[in-house]
Amino acid sequence: MQLINVFTEPRRVFDELAKSPSVLLPFVLCMLVYACAIFVYYQRVDGAWLVDTLLQASGQLNAKQLDAARQVTTVATLKWSALIGTVAGSAIGLLIMGGYYKLAGKIAGLNLSYRHWLSFQAWSALPQILGYIVFLIGALVMAPHTVFTDLQMTHIDPLLVHLPTTSAWHGLLGALDLLFLWSAYLVWCGWQRFGGSRRSAVMVVALPYVLIYGVWSLWIVLKY
Repeated sequence: MQLINVFTEPRRVFDELAKSPSVLLPFVLCMLVYACAIFVYYQRVDGAWLVDTLLQASGQLNAKQLDAARQVTTVATLKWSALIGTVAGSAIGLLIMGGYYKLAGKIAGLNLSYRHWLSFQAWSALPQILGYIVFLIGALVMAPHTVFTDLQMTHIDPLLVHLPTTSAWHGLLGALDLLFLWSAYLVWCGWQRFGGSRRSAVMVVALPYVLIYGVWSLWIVLKY
């Protein structure tokens, strides 16, 4: 079964995908687990406390503005924003990365369809489902006064460091998921099974991370 083999026998899975690409199964499964985690979290969290904590953490509102924001910010709003935002963002990310791999493949002389590369991205990103499962388990046992990011235990923040929300590096380290390393390995492995060389695989793996997190880091250094 591909859902298991992608973790245990990735080369075999990418050989199969090169012949018969599939996209929806890994993507939909990830989004379903994420949706369950979101609903459990917002069912158990203290809604009034969460709204107040998030609004105060922004540090950009005075007392009058805070009172006004509390009137229009609800737990339901936060829940659906998180769910819709992540699903939409993941779908857009899938399309963009499919395009990136299609372009990289064309440069490398790999004559594969866009659907192949969408499949390549969907399956190589599957390790993120482990992070969603960890989040779901944490939501089931958490205290009511727990912020969303504290349950992302596969991310550098809060797994290895716990920076205050006012830190310039909080967002970057909170976005860095250690499961990216697993996904990077799958990309490296899958690229070669799709016909690419080992050297080009390293470049294909590294470029998105260098561009996104390198530019983000540089922006923080220059701004602060």
